[in-house]
Amino acid sequence: MKPIATILCLTIAASTFGQPLTGEWKGAYILNSYVTKFNIYILGDAAKQTVHLDLPESNRFDLSCDLLQHGDSLKLSRINNQGNLITFEGKLHDGQLSGRVIMHSESMKDKPGMFQLMKSNAAVFKGQQMPDFELVSMEDQSLITKDRLKDRYYMLDFWATWCKPCVAKRPGLMKIKETLGDKLEIISISLDDSPEVISTFRKAQFEMPWLHVLKAEKWDDDFIKTYLTEGLPYGYLVNPEGTVVAMGRELDEKNLLKTAERLIK
Repeated sequence: MKPIATILCLTIAASTFGQPLTGEWKGAYILNSYVTKFNIYILGDAAKQTVHLDLPESNRFDLSCDLLQHGDSLKLSRINNQGNLITFEGKLHDGQLSGRVIMHSESMKDKPGMFQLMKSNAAVFKGQQMPDFELVSMEDQSLITKDRLKDRYYMLDFWATWCKPCVAKRPGLMKIKETLGDKLEIISISLDDSPEVISTFRKAQFEMPWLHVLKAEKWDDDFIKTYLTEGLPYGYLVNPEGTVVAMGRELDEKNLLKTAERLIK
């Protein structure tokens, strides 16, 4: 049986200061011949840090684990739903975290695996406050800012009509908007070439009755460079307090509805 399970939420603490770990880390671990991709998001300073862990391929998000750091050495630990402690013991070197994985069970304690994580270049990640931004609405050229959206849930939805996974995500977005109405504001940020392309798409396929922004410069645009560090589709869900509560794979076609149900109160 694959040794992946629901992770319990634990109190987070850090010890002796080392290189700062704050940010988004992406990688994988191998245990008992199984390869599992995972992401971690580390907030706070070396004295007190919070860690959120995602297992995207297993559709498990916002899981927590303990972090203990001593210089450039660290230990991440979690407990699965069989009550087994799993530890990741490694070192930080040149923007990479790597080391061994141990499941502390009778059958696995003598079969360590290995893990590796790399620091991403994401400027925005889960658990932090969404930075200030300024966008221009296609419809009326009004400014869309963080202050304009405060005290409500909103989603930044990066997409394009030529992106098939983006188009596949439209029905889910429509359903969420129909269900939540004004409780959720969606801002779709398109990398298409012109407003006409988007207007034609909306008339022919999905109305998408929410805010729209065009970034025809694509990855030459500073906003896109900052917020779209991966390919399309991509997105961020922000709560009324301005905190990023979901991003990336949590908001793809497969997970979108579940994420909205779980996080939007």
